[in-house]
Amino acid sequence: MSENCQCHVTINNRCSVPLKVQSAKTDWGKWFGVGEPKEIAAKQTVQAFGAAGRQSSAAGCDGTVIRKLGLKPRPSRTALIGSEYST
Repeated sequence: MSENCQCHVTINNRCSVPLKVQSAKTDWGKWFGVGEPKEIAAKQTVQAFGAAGRQSSAAGCDGTVIRKLGLKPRPSRTALIGSEYST
């Protein structure tokens, strides 16, 4: 039931350096579709990741993806993912 609640994220990286994943986790739910978040090359637009609730669960998905530009030591972007489903 909860797999019907999905979050799909597309990122358009217009920078001249790659957008790297510093950390990614799902507190609830699972990675879905294209799988876990991956690096996005410079000047590319890709479906970055998807998340969904677990099968036969009433809960949705919840998690965090932190990305950084190129070789910078600190994170530059954080995406909070979440969807809720209740009956």
